[in-house]
Amino acid sequence: MKKIYNLLTMLLLTFCTMGLFTGIAKGQSRYRAEDIITYSDFSDSYMVDFSPRFVFFSSENGIWRLDRFSGKSVTPINFGLGLASAVDLRNGDLLLWHDASSTLWLWSKKRGLKYFRWDLSQWYSFDAINGNVGVKNIGETEHYVVIKSSKSSDDPDGDANIFIDPHSFYLINELNVDDGFIRWAGSWEPHQFKHYWIDDSDLRYYSEDGRIRDKYNRSYEVSFDVYDEVYQRRYICYPGLGLGIANERHQSLNIIQPGPAGKDVRSIALMGSGFMWVCGKNGRNSGINLLDREKGEWQYFDSDYVTGIDSHHINDIVTHKTSSYFASEEGLVIFQAEKGRWKTVGSFSGLSGLDLRALGKSRSELFIGGDHGLNRMDLPSGKIVPAGDKRVNDLHTDDIVTDGDTVWVTGFQGAFRYQPDEWQRIGNEELVVGNEAGRCLAVTKDFFWIGGERGIRELNRKTGEWKGWLSSVYFNRSPSRSLAANDSLLWVGTRDGLHAMHLRKRRWLSYGIEEGLPSSNIQFLQVEADTLWIGTPEGLTRFIWNIPGRDIF
Repeated sequence: MKKIYNLLTMLLLTFCTMGLFTGIAKGQSRYRAEDIITYSDFSDSYMVDFSPRFVFFSSENGIWRLDRFSGKSVTPINFGLGLASAVDLRNGDLLLWHDASSTLWLWSKKRGLKYFRWDLSQWYSFDAINGNVGVKNIGETEHYVVIKSSKSSDDPDGDANIFIDPHSFYLINELNVDDGFIRWAGSWEPHQFKHYWIDDSDLRYYSEDGRIRDKYNRSYEVSFDVYDEVYQRRYICYPGLGLGIANERHQSLNIIQPGPAGKDVRSIALMGSGFMWVCGKNGRNSGINLLDREKGEWQYFDSDYVTGIDSHHINDIVTHKTSSYFASEEGLVIFQAEKGRWKTVGSFSGLSGLDLRALGKSRSELFIGGDHGLNRMDLPSGKIVPAGDKRVNDLHTDDIVTDGDTVWVTGFQGAFRYQPDEWQRIGNEELVVGNEAGRCLAVTKDFFWIGGERGIRELNRKTGEWKGWLSSVYFNRSPSRSLAANDSLLWVGTRDGLHAMHLRKRRWLSYGIEEGLPSSNIQFLQVEADTLWIGTPEGLTRFIWNIPGRDIF
């Protein structure tokens, strides 16, 4: 449940004219399953089942689904909200759709038995089976869901069938049940593999053992396959690679991944109304991901394969017209959409250093901050020059935000504001010096915020007044990692949860794994109207926070 803070007294902060802070209000609302959706790395898929409309796949990062009519992936259902807390669906071992009751069942050794009621769009736990390590399989008859388990701890090799009524969700005595044939999950006949044509030049298919090997001779072994007789497609799970959809008629195999390549999301950017960049770091599967939001399709760009991308480890993204700019560990990566061209700009083009941390865009300039200084790029010409002030030319940059032609920058040497041809220090050195690791910024027309180790500082841009909120009181002593704001709310991402402040009421709410987030480690925040996009080490989360008629504060 939400972490609720009720302060009986007001505490005084000690910075400049640090203001009084109010208590954190108790939330009265409950979010629905569809309000919080996580898109993660679904390459490790290993179990399949069908409903009349969807094909469901369980993976180590949750459940995702394909539309059987179109063959396209649709919104995943990997994290849904239960009556009291979120249901974690990662690492599911057995998956079964029971058609007569329109329920989806998932069992795992770690988390027990869960079921999803399609009529209520809600997940529930079936507590009678939770923790039963003797469960061997899950199946169905026309009227019942069946759990095959050990008879007892004294007879682990013996089988006992436990029948569950999926309408009343009562356990039925197995001696009184005779409901005909039981279809067990994972009991399809092994497939005699054929040769399929693969629409990917980096993969080769070996028909003799059903494995796929790439050009580096890495092998991907089939964990599960099942044939859909209605649409004459075979679905083949290749853990670590994705899902193969085989067309038996044409002997073709399409490999798809319905999520970002790499789940450690550290940067997000909207590209027009129809596309979104999703980037981060996650070993060999990391990359630059582009999501077609209308079609729900992903494209992947990897520095190992795409000429012009020197690194796909991205810390920040900015878009301008039809171009996108990426702060990478090897320089500034640029994508020109109208030409379909990638290129990387480095030190020879004027950058102070290659390890870039943050980007910000004014009306005509791109501000580029890195480990070795701050630069400005003239967007029409592409020319890169130093920031223009000796105090910030070598700034060890942490974050940049912009508001029209006003640019706000923070780094190891201090916090600064830029207005055309003039740099100004914000506050004094005490604002940022000393234990302020993880600084981040946000700005609206009325306020400017800077977050760090000790809390959040707020500048009223009209009055010049500073106020603050201590991390030891409001954020579980966790430093701020990302800030985002609109005219009504300030969002604060920390290593220990997501926090929101109502700007008029000055009340706080907090969110974590219990509310459906895949991780409490919040790395990046992006506000888009009534949607908050959240980057975590476990994937990209879409959080619809503003529901009509629902007052969360």
